[in-house]
Amino acid sequence: QRQFSSDLLSLSRRGQRAALPPTRPHWSGFISCLQDPCDALHNPEGYIALCLAENKLVQELLANRLLSSGTAIGAFSESVVYGYNGFLGLPTARQAVAYLLERRFLFAEGRRVRSQRHASSSRDDLRATLDYEEDADEGGSAVVPRPSSPGPDPDRIDPDLCALGAGVASLLSHVLFIICQPHDAILIPAPFYASFENDLQALALCVPWPVYMANPRLGPTVKELEHAALMAEREGLSVRAMLLTNPNDPLGVVYRPITMTNSIEWARGRGMHTIVDEIYALSVHRPKESEFESVIRLLNNEMCDDVHLLYGLSKDFGASGFR
Repeated sequence: QRQFSSDLLSLSRRGQRAALPPTRPHWSGFISCLQDPCDALHNPEGYIALCLAENKLVQELLANRLLSSGTAIGAFSESVVYGYNGFLGLPTARQAVAYLLERRFLFAEGRRVRSQRHASSSRDDLRATLDYEEDADEGGSAVVPRPSSPGPDPDRIDPDLCALGAGVASLLSHVLFIICQPHDAILIPAPFYASFENDLQALALCVPWPVYMANPRLGPTVKELEHAALMAEREGLSVRAMLLTNPNDPLGVVYRPITMTNSIEWARGRGMHTIVDEIYALSVHRPKESEFESVIRLLNNEMCDDVHLLYGLSKDFGASGFR
Protein backbone atom coordinates (compact mmCIF):
# COMPACT_ATOMS: atom_id res chain seq x y z
CA GLN A 1 0.00 0.00 0.00
CA ARG A 2 1.32 3.41 -0.95
CA GLN A 3 2.40 5.54 1.98
CA PHE A 4 2.26 9.31 1.75
CA SER A 5 4.77 11.50 3.53
CA SER A 6 3.65 13.89 6.20
CA ASP A 7 4.56 16.95 4.17
CA LEU A 8 2.67 18.53 1.25
CA LEU A 9 4.22 16.42 -1.50
CA SER A 10 1.17 14.18 -1.70
CA LEU A 11 -0.99 17.13 -2.74
CA SER A 12 -1.44 18.70 -6.13
CA ARG A 13 0.20 22.03 -6.80
CA ARG A 14 -3.00 23.90 -6.12
CA GLY A 15 -3.57 21.77 -3.02
CA GLN A 16 -0.11 22.67 -1.76
CA ARG A 17 -0.80 26.32 -2.39
CA ALA A 18 -4.12 26.17 -0.55
CA ALA A 19 -2.58 24.28 2.38
CA LEU A 20 0.02 26.94 3.07
CA PRO A 21 -0.84 29.04 6.14
CA PRO A 22 -2.02 32.57 5.36
CA THR A 23 0.61 35.28 5.65
CA ARG A 24 -1.58 37.52 7.79
CA PRO A 25 0.34 38.52 10.95
CA HIS A 26 -2.49 37.66 13.34
CA TRP A 27 -3.16 34.19 11.96
CA SER A 28 -0.94 32.16 14.31
CA GLY A 29 -2.38 33.98 17.32
CA PHE A 30 -5.91 33.34 16.08
CA ILE A 31 -5.23 29.61 15.78
CA SER A 32 -3.86 29.59 19.33
CA CYS A 33 -7.10 31.18 20.53
CA LEU A 34 -9.15 28.46 18.85
CA GLN A 35 -7.00 25.66 20.24
CA ASP A 36 -6.71 27.04 23.76
CA PRO A 37 -9.66 29.37 24.42
CA CYS A 38 -9.94 31.19 27.70
CA ASP A 39 -12.65 30.14 30.13
CA ALA A 40 -13.12 32.02 33.38
CA LEU A 41 -13.68 28.81 35.36
CA HIS A 42 -12.02 25.97 33.50
CA ASN A 43 -9.17 27.62 31.59
CA PRO A 44 -8.41 31.09 32.92
CA GLU A 45 -4.91 31.00 31.39
CA GLY A 46 -6.26 30.46 27.87
CA TYR A 47 -6.29 32.95 25.03
CA ILE A 48 -8.86 35.60 24.17
CA ALA A 49 -9.13 36.48 20.48
CA LEU A 50 -9.19 40.24 20.11
CA CYS A 51 -8.99 39.96 16.32
CA LEU A 52 -12.59 38.70 16.03
CA ALA A 53 -15.80 40.68 15.70
CA GLU A 54 -18.50 38.50 17.24
CA ASN A 55 -21.70 39.60 18.94
CA LYS A 56 -22.01 36.93 21.60
CA LEU A 57 -24.72 38.92 23.41
CA VAL A 58 -27.35 37.81 20.89
CA GLN A 59 -26.55 34.10 20.97
CA GLU A 60 -29.12 33.16 23.61
CA LEU A 61 -31.82 35.19 21.88
CA LEU A 62 -31.02 33.59 18.53
CA ALA A 63 -30.89 30.08 19.99
CA ASN A 64 -34.32 30.49 21.62
CA ARG A 65 -35.76 31.66 18.31
CA LEU A 66 -34.26 28.81 16.32
CA LEU A 67 -35.35 26.18 18.84
CA SER A 68 -38.96 27.35 18.92
CA SER A 69 -41.46 24.89 17.49
CA GLY A 70 -42.67 27.27 14.80
CA THR A 71 -39.18 27.80 13.42
CA ALA A 72 -38.31 24.12 13.39
CA ILE A 73 -41.60 23.10 11.77
CA GLY A 74 -41.35 25.81 9.12
CA ALA A 75 -37.75 24.96 8.29
CA PHE A 76 -37.81 21.16 8.24
CA SER A 77 -41.36 19.97 7.62
CA GLU A 78 -41.35 20.01 3.81
CA SER A 79 -40.00 17.06 1.86
CA VAL A 80 -38.02 19.32 -0.49
CA VAL A 81 -35.62 20.02 2.38
CA TYR A 82 -34.43 16.40 2.41
CA GLY A 83 -33.85 15.83 -1.29
CA TYR A 84 -31.95 17.34 -4.17
CA ASN A 85 -33.32 20.83 -4.65
CA GLY A 86 -30.77 22.78 -6.62
CA PHE A 87 -27.34 24.01 -5.70
CA LEU A 88 -27.94 27.53 -4.36
CA GLY A 89 -29.40 26.62 -0.96
CA LEU A 90 -32.68 25.34 0.47
CA PRO A 91 -35.66 27.00 -1.23
CA THR A 92 -37.28 28.02 2.07
CA ALA A 93 -34.01 29.48 3.31
CA ARG A 94 -33.55 31.51 0.14
CA GLN A 95 -37.10 32.78 0.46
CA ALA A 96 -36.36 33.85 4.03
CA VAL A 97 -33.20 35.63 2.89
CA ALA A 98 -35.17 37.44 0.18
CA TYR A 99 -37.68 38.60 2.78
CA LEU A 100 -34.89 39.82 5.09
CA LEU A 101 -33.29 41.76 2.26
CA GLU A 102 -36.62 43.36 1.36
CA ARG A 103 -37.49 44.34 4.91
CA ARG A 104 -34.10 45.46 6.20
CA PHE A 105 -32.08 46.42 3.12
CA LEU A 106 -34.39 47.51 0.33
CA PHE A 107 -36.69 49.78 2.33
CA ALA A 108 -35.57 52.77 4.37
CA GLU A 109 -35.74 53.20 8.12
CA GLY A 110 -38.68 55.12 9.49
CA ARG A 111 -41.37 52.93 7.94
CA ARG A 112 -43.48 50.49 9.85
CA VAL A 113 -43.68 46.91 8.61
CA ARG A 114 -46.83 44.87 9.13
CA SER A 115 -46.98 41.13 8.57
CA GLN A 116 -49.89 39.03 7.36
CA ARG A 117 -49.81 35.28 6.81
CA HIS A 118 -51.59 33.60 3.92
CA ALA A 119 -52.81 30.04 3.62
CA SER A 120 -51.12 29.68 0.25
CA SER A 121 -48.19 27.32 -0.09
CA SER A 122 -46.41 29.76 -2.41
CA ARG A 123 -43.61 32.09 -1.44
CA ASP A 124 -46.12 34.36 0.30
CA ASP A 125 -46.76 31.57 2.80
CA LEU A 126 -43.29 32.14 4.15
CA ARG A 127 -42.85 35.79 3.39
CA ALA A 128 -44.87 38.55 5.08
CA THR A 129 -46.89 40.96 2.99
CA LEU A 130 -45.16 44.26 3.52
CA ASP A 131 -47.24 47.35 4.09
CA TYR A 132 -45.10 50.48 4.21
CA GLU A 133 -46.36 53.67 5.77
CA GLU A 134 -44.91 56.55 7.70
CA ASP A 135 -44.08 55.54 11.26
CA ALA A 136 -45.31 58.60 13.11
CA ASP A 137 -45.39 56.82 16.44
CA GLU A 138 -41.62 56.31 16.35
CA GLY A 139 -40.85 59.74 14.99
CA GLY A 140 -40.09 58.44 11.51
CA SER A 141 -40.02 60.90 8.66
CA ALA A 142 -41.72 60.49 5.35
CA VAL A 143 -39.72 58.65 2.74
CA VAL A 144 -39.88 59.77 -0.85
CA PRO A 145 -41.47 56.95 -2.90
CA ARG A 146 -38.99 55.11 -5.02
CA PRO A 147 -39.62 55.47 -8.76
CA SER A 148 -41.40 52.72 -10.60
CA SER A 149 -39.25 50.42 -12.68
CA PRO A 150 -39.92 48.28 -15.74
CA GLY A 151 -39.32 44.57 -15.61
CA PRO A 152 -39.35 42.62 -12.32
CA ASP A 153 -41.13 44.14 -9.34
CA PRO A 154 -38.64 46.64 -7.83
CA ASP A 155 -40.23 46.11 -4.40
CA ARG A 156 -39.50 42.39 -4.32
CA ILE A 157 -36.27 40.47 -3.98
CA ASP A 158 -36.37 37.41 -6.20
CA PRO A 159 -35.26 34.30 -4.22
CA ASP A 160 -33.95 32.86 -7.47
CA LEU A 161 -31.30 35.58 -7.42
CA CYS A 162 -30.19 34.69 -3.88
CA ALA A 163 -27.47 32.09 -3.37
CA LEU A 164 -26.40 30.65 -0.02
CA GLY A 165 -22.89 29.52 0.86
CA ALA A 166 -20.57 28.70 3.74
CA GLY A 167 -19.92 32.28 4.77
CA VAL A 168 -19.10 35.52 2.99
CA ALA A 169 -15.47 34.51 2.43
CA SER A 170 -16.61 31.43 0.54
CA LEU A 171 -19.16 33.38 -1.49
CA LEU A 172 -16.59 36.06 -2.34
CA SER A 173 -14.16 33.41 -3.50
CA HIS A 174 -16.81 31.77 -5.67
CA VAL A 175 -17.96 35.06 -7.23
CA LEU A 176 -14.38 35.95 -8.15
CA PHE A 177 -13.75 32.45 -9.48
CA ILE A 178 -16.70 32.92 -11.83
CA ILE A 179 -16.13 36.47 -13.05
CA CYS A 180 -12.32 36.73 -13.05
CA GLN A 181 -9.32 35.17 -14.68
CA PRO A 182 -6.29 34.15 -12.60
CA HIS A 183 -4.13 37.16 -11.69
CA ASP A 184 -6.86 39.72 -12.39
CA ALA A 185 -6.63 42.73 -10.07
CA ILE A 186 -9.41 43.57 -7.61
CA LEU A 187 -9.51 47.17 -6.41
CA ILE A 188 -10.13 47.53 -2.64
CA PRO A 189 -10.12 50.84 -0.74
CA ALA A 190 -7.32 50.72 1.84
CA PRO A 191 -7.05 49.91 4.65
CA PHE A 192 -9.17 46.80 4.16
CA TYR A 193 -10.17 43.63 6.02
CA ALA A 194 -7.01 41.59 6.55
CA SER A 195 -8.49 38.30 5.37
CA PHE A 196 -9.42 39.68 1.96
CA GLU A 197 -5.93 38.87 0.70
CA ASN A 198 -6.36 35.17 1.38
CA ASP A 199 -10.01 35.17 0.26
CA LEU A 200 -9.05 36.61 -3.13
CA GLN A 201 -5.96 34.50 -3.70
CA ALA A 202 -6.67 31.02 -2.31
CA LEU A 203 -9.10 29.78 -4.97
CA ALA A 204 -9.74 32.56 -7.48
CA LEU A 205 -6.03 33.48 -7.73
CA CYS A 206 -6.88 37.18 -7.91
CA VAL A 207 -4.61 40.03 -6.87
CA PRO A 208 -5.88 42.47 -4.20
CA TRP A 209 -4.92 45.97 -5.28
CA PRO A 210 -5.25 48.75 -2.68
CA VAL A 211 -6.89 52.05 -3.50
CA TYR A 212 -5.18 54.71 -1.40
CA MET A 213 -7.36 57.64 -0.42
CA ALA A 214 -6.70 61.16 0.79
CA ASN A 215 -9.54 60.77 3.29
CA PRO A 216 -10.38 57.10 4.02
CA ARG A 217 -13.36 58.13 6.14
CA LEU A 218 -15.09 59.55 3.06
CA GLY A 219 -14.32 56.61 0.83
CA PRO A 220 -12.75 56.53 -2.63
CA THR A 221 -13.20 59.24 -5.21
CA VAL A 222 -13.48 58.50 -8.91
CA LYS A 223 -10.04 60.08 -9.40
CA GLU A 224 -8.50 57.79 -6.77
CA LEU A 225 -10.14 54.71 -8.26
CA GLU A 226 -8.93 55.59 -11.73
CA HIS A 227 -5.40 56.21 -10.46
CA ALA A 228 -5.32 52.80 -8.72
CA ALA A 229 -6.63 51.09 -11.85
CA LEU A 230 -3.98 52.73 -14.03
CA MET A 231 -1.24 51.71 -11.59
CA ALA A 232 -2.41 48.09 -11.70
CA GLU A 233 -2.56 48.14 -15.49
CA ARG A 234 0.98 49.50 -15.65
CA GLU A 235 2.02 46.38 -13.77
CA GLY A 236 0.44 44.28 -16.51
CA LEU A 237 -2.69 43.37 -14.55
CA SER A 238 -6.24 43.37 -15.85
CA VAL A 239 -8.55 45.24 -13.47
CA ARG A 240 -11.68 43.16 -13.40
CA ALA A 241 -13.63 44.15 -10.28
CA MET A 242 -13.94 46.52 -7.34
CA LEU A 243 -14.66 45.35 -3.78
CA LEU A 244 -16.36 47.79 -1.40
CA THR A 245 -17.16 47.10 2.25
CA ASN A 246 -19.98 49.23 3.64
CA PRO A 247 -20.17 49.74 6.59
CA ASN A 248 -16.42 49.63 6.37
CA ASP A 249 -14.14 47.16 8.08
CA PRO A 250 -11.75 48.05 9.73
CA LEU A 251 -12.54 51.77 9.90
CA GLY A 252 -16.17 51.38 10.98
CA VAL A 253 -17.27 54.30 8.80
CA VAL A 254 -20.33 54.40 6.58
CA TYR A 255 -19.81 55.54 3.01
CA ARG A 256 -22.18 58.21 1.81
CA PRO A 257 -24.67 57.15 -0.87
CA ILE A 258 -23.07 59.48 -3.41
CA THR A 259 -19.70 57.80 -2.82
CA MET A 260 -21.19 54.39 -3.49
CA THR A 261 -23.13 55.38 -6.60
CA ASN A 262 -20.21 57.34 -8.08
CA SER A 263 -17.90 54.36 -7.54
CA ILE A 264 -20.35 51.93 -9.14
CA GLU A 265 -20.95 54.20 -12.12
CA TRP A 266 -17.19 54.54 -12.60
CA ALA A 267 -16.78 50.75 -12.52
CA ARG A 268 -19.62 50.32 -15.00
CA GLY A 269 -18.00 52.83 -17.31
CA ARG A 270 -14.93 50.60 -17.33
CA GLY A 271 -16.90 47.40 -17.83
CA MET A 272 -15.97 46.17 -14.34
CA HIS A 273 -17.91 44.22 -11.72
CA THR A 274 -18.67 45.70 -8.31
CA ILE A 275 -18.87 43.51 -5.20
CA VAL A 276 -20.35 45.11 -2.09
CA ASP A 277 -19.77 43.44 1.28
CA GLU A 278 -22.52 44.58 3.67
CA ILE A 279 -21.89 42.07 6.45
CA TYR A 280 -22.20 44.84 9.08
CA ALA A 281 -25.35 46.35 7.55
CA LEU A 282 -27.60 45.83 10.58
CA SER A 283 -24.95 46.69 13.17
CA VAL A 284 -24.87 50.43 12.48
CA HIS A 285 -25.07 52.63 15.57
CA ARG A 286 -27.96 55.11 15.50
CA PRO A 287 -29.26 53.81 12.13
CA LYS A 288 -31.82 56.61 11.75
CA GLU A 289 -28.99 59.15 11.91
CA SER A 290 -26.63 57.18 9.70
CA GLU A 291 -26.23 57.72 5.97
CA PHE A 292 -26.01 53.99 5.35
CA GLU A 293 -28.13 52.70 2.49
CA SER A 294 -27.81 49.23 1.07
CA VAL A 295 -26.64 49.01 -2.50
CA ILE A 296 -29.94 47.28 -3.26
CA ARG A 297 -31.83 50.45 -2.43
CA LEU A 298 -29.25 52.79 -3.94
CA LEU A 299 -29.67 51.06 -7.29
CA ASN A 300 -33.44 50.83 -6.97
CA ASN A 301 -33.14 47.03 -6.86
CA GLU A 302 -31.63 47.05 -10.36
CA MET A 303 -28.33 45.31 -9.73
CA CYS A 304 -28.14 43.94 -13.27
CA ASP A 305 -25.41 41.33 -13.70
CA ASP A 306 -22.43 43.44 -12.64
CA VAL A 307 -23.21 44.36 -9.00
CA HIS A 308 -23.10 41.63 -6.36
CA LEU A 309 -24.19 42.01 -2.73
CA LEU A 310 -22.59 39.82 -0.05
CA TYR A 311 -24.17 39.36 3.37
CA GLY A 312 -23.71 36.81 6.15
CA LEU A 313 -24.76 35.72 9.63
CA SER A 314 -21.39 36.07 11.35
CA LYS A 315 -21.75 39.69 12.52
CA ASP A 316 -25.34 40.91 12.82
CA PHE A 317 -26.58 37.51 14.00
CA GLY A 318 -23.46 36.50 15.94
CA ALA A 319 -23.60 33.08 14.24
CA SER A 320 -20.26 32.57 12.53
CA GLY A 321 -20.37 28.89 13.46
CA PHE A 322 -23.27 28.34 11.05
CA ARG A 323 -20.80 28.47 8.17
